[in-house]
Amino acid sequence: MGHVERRKRETLVQFLWHAGDAAAIGAAFLLGYWLRFHSPLVGRLWGLAGGIPPLRHYAIAAGASVVVWILVFHGFRLYRLRPRWEGRAVTDLLRASLLGMALTAGIAFFYRDVTLSRIAVPLIWILAIPLLHSGRIAVLALVGRIARGRPTRFVVVGRTPQGRRVAQALAAGRGLPHVAVGIVAGPGEPETMIDDDPYPLLGRYDEIGRIAREQAIDRVIVALPLAGQEALIEILRQSSGLA
Repeated sequence: MGHVERRKRETLVQFLWHAGDAAAIGAAFLLGYWLRFHSPLVGRLWGLAGGIPPLRHYAIAAGASVVVWILVFHGFRLYRLRPRWEGRAVTDLLRASLLGMALTAGIAFFYRDVTLSRIAVPLIWILAIPLLHSGRIAVLALVGRIARGRPTRFVVVGRTPQGRRVAQALAAGRGLPHVAVGIVAGPGEPETMIDDDPYPLLGRYDEIGRIAREQAIDRVIVALPLAGQEALIEILRQSSGLA
């Protein structure tokens, strides 16, 4: 897969994530409004002594929240392309959405023309989490299906357990499609295949530039011990043409 095609795929994922987040935030506000003021269960539990505010208040808050939340998400780097949506990404989504909801509530407190129920605010946040999370997964699945015939080709530099786990997880097929082309021996590692090697040995770390060109590599995963800083610098120098 060429550089231009890879950039197109990344741009498509990021655009769809933005659009999906905007739709999820808007849907969470509408559902939160309905649950708070029109659902028999929530209405009976907390009552409607203050009356039912116009839907326009929540529509305005939803529009403002789309802008605020997306800016917060950028601050948490949630639009950085990830081959899979799990682990740290989900935790960051929870933290970013909580901050976004707090900012929304703060803006509504000072902007008196829009009133948000204290019960509706947590309801909206609780509803937004699964909607945002599902949207991220759906986008990766959609783009992965579209790009199934053009997977990202990668190599792993180093024989550490961490590198093996990352390579196997990427090649498992969840998220964007990846193909493990092989492994590259790090400094001091055997230059021949060993029993634990999950993929073909392509060469040494100081040959990564040649390997990347010959094998049409899109991504280099470095899994070296912390002591291998000199090797890392050499890998970065030779891999700069992949970006």
